[in-house]
Amino acid sequence: MAEFSSTQNTGNLVKFIEGIPSRGIPPKINSKYIASLGFKSTNDRTILTVLKGIGICGSDGTPGDSYKQLRNQTELKKTLGKIICNAYADLFTVYPDANAKDESILKDYFASKTEVGAASLRNIIGTFQALCSAAVFSGEPMDAIATSHATPAAISGHGHTSQGRHFPKTEV
Repeated sequence: MAEFSSTQNTGNLVKFIEGIPSRGIPPKINSKYIASLGFKSTNDRTILTVLKGIGICGSDGTPGDSYKQLRNQTELKKTLGKIICNAYADLFTVYPDANAKDESILKDYFASKTEVGAASLRNIIGTFQALCSAAVFSGEPMDAIATSHATPAAISGHGHTSQGRHFPKTEV
């Protein structure tokens, strides 16, 4: 079964990502670093799990190429869209417009791919929807983003757009 990272604090996840362009690149992203930015709730600790899960940083917390690409404020939303399409590649294979699907369709998809209970399933869906709300999904072919640290189970190796087209992964 696939594993999908999630957080209950989706608002702070989005704030963290949207703040990346205004911050320097830390040597490591860890709970202490996240707390130093004002995200001090115990639920904010799961922000790190999501960042690792979608390939923004490696399993050791080292910021990856996608973190560096998110520092471009002008391209942040489009870059995040690419990261999401790569991290949830299987979902975008099944539903090329997954970012626009309603909760019931997403629930059926994630329930069939995981063994988690209802509460965790809601968190997975909420995390995916929050990420999508902060992103732009283009109808143009998207080059696969360089994610040298992207090794989560949710990544299956395809690049996608949200407008019903499927493009093979571009080797980077």
